[in-house]
Amino acid sequence: MKYTILSLLTISAAFQMGSFAHAASLEGEAQEIRAILVDNAHAYTMRDKEKICEMYRRAGERLLIFDMVPPVEDRGFQKAVVEKVSRFVDGTKGPIVSVYGDPQIHVIDHNHAYVTSHVQFAFTTLAGKNANVAGRATQIFERIDGTWTVVHEHSSVPSVVGFSWSGT
Repeated sequence: MKYTILSLLTISAAFQMGSFAHAASLEGEAQEIRAILVDNAHAYTMRDKEKICEMYRRAGERLLIFDMVPPVEDRGFQKAVVEKVSRFVDGTKGPIVSVYGDPQIHVIDHNHAYVTSHVQFAFTTLAGKNANVAGRATQIFERIDGTWTVVHEHSSVPSVVGFSWSGT
């Protein structure tokens, strides 16, 4: 009995240490994804269309985006990202401020993760009108060819205050 309890305590401690080691190794993955988000926001400020598109590129035709601006559903890297980013950047002037507010990075394993965040864009249209758009986003990342890549993104704007499905 004495050895059984000692054995169980040893196994339990080893398991917990293994869990901590696993969590610590995944923290490095989360930091990689956080750096990608920072680079993406900076690319908007610099109006660098190529760099804005980078975190989606490797997804190719697998990419699926549900967006808050039409078309609200797009598939494939070229249509879902390159064309939409070009229309957006070319339709603005000056810096574009892009912020991922309080990103929650959830690493599932060394090849899969998802991020939830509040997003905000501030920009000036070609007509000189200042705009500020706030929303929410969920991004699913997959490691493709050794690089974290967005394979699905869903963005939306908060619902109307006071809206009720019952119509009241």
